[in-house]
Amino acid sequence: MAPSTPVRVVNKIADEKDVKPEDLELQIQKYVPTDAIRYLERHKNAEWRLQFETPDHIVEVAGGDTVTVDVQQEGAGLGN
Repeated sequence: MAPSTPVRVVNKIADEKDVKPEDLELQIQKYVPTDAIRYLERHKNAEWRLQFETPDHIVEVAGGDTVTVDVQQEGAGLGN
């Protein structure tokens, strides 16, 4: 069984930081409801996307099992 999308998000951020996922001091549920990710994951239409910020990254989850993690530049958040 493939890992859930929230687990894949954590794995992708850990890869970006070059640490093991279990060593990552990040709980994504503080930044986005993981139930929302799971709901979208089950959506019939793959034409969706969810973007959220963590302290160091901008994360995008999209239909078709796509997870993208970009390093966030200081002061360059989604609302800026």
